[in-house]
Amino acid sequence: MNILHGYLILPFFPFKITKMQKVINVIAILSGLTSAALIGGTSYVLLNKEALIDQAKSAATKAATEAVTAALPGMLESKMPKIPNSTGPAIPSVK
Repeated sequence: MNILHGYLILPFFPFKITKMQKVINVIAILSGLTSAALIGGTSYVLLNKEALIDQAKSAATKAATEAVTAALPGMLESKMPKIPNSTGPAIPSVK
């Protein structure tokens, strides 16, 4: 194709590319790139689904373990009764 002073020369139909046509062409190109990106991203996720699930599981397990480990000492200290300094006599057994 030949372009000559803003005109697109086709074998039998020369026409001028207007500003609106340029805008429409840019929108069409962006639409095509968006579609290609969506197809590529979807393909990546589908092909690597197992690895992504394993990574998410390990990250969730690590976060839950760290949260429980951090909360556990405080929970134990508040629930444990204090050990008395002295005790009373033995409880008599029932016969």
